[in-house]
Amino acid sequence: MLLPRIGALLVLGGFAYGLATYMRMAYVVGIEGFWSWAWMLVFLAPMTILGIGASILFLKRDPRGHLLTKPFVIVTLITGLLAIGNAPPVGSFVDDFQTASIQRGIEVPPFEASQDMTPAEYAEKLAGDFKLQGALIAMGTAVAFFVMARRGTIRKPKPKAQASGQAAGAV
Repeated sequence: MLLPRIGALLVLGGFAYGLATYMRMAYVVGIEGFWSWAWMLVFLAPMTILGIGASILFLKRDPRGHLLTKPFVIVTLITGLLAIGNAPPVGSFVDDFQTASIQRGIEVPPFEASQDMTPAEYAEKLAGDFKLQGALIAMGTAVAFFVMARRGTIRKPKPKAQASGQAAGAV
């Protein structure tokens, strides 16, 4: 039962990292007066609730954690594909982040500046990285958790004991 618990810790760690990244971007979007951060939060809520719920149940060794793994993977895959496809809540959030970053005066790091990257191009690169990397990491972690949960809890069948009459006759 150790493997599902490792998977649960991976999911919780991924959500902690994703939350920190999202909050940084949502702050920039919100401080500039855009409301797409709220729609993005609503969009991510089902995946987050299922993932955290399944992880906590597995860490508590509660068998109900199995009930949430399949819906968690399905919702995460759908959410990730919609994010990669730039579906409405994600697309408007990414666009608002780019606009808000430029309004706030985003600074291009020296390496990117040496490649003649403008602030608009850098904001676009950050938003694209957030969208693609976040979706791929979320989908990969969800699938890994699902596999670990299934593999780690499969019970191997016990070998059938021989009848006592057969064992006595063999002696």
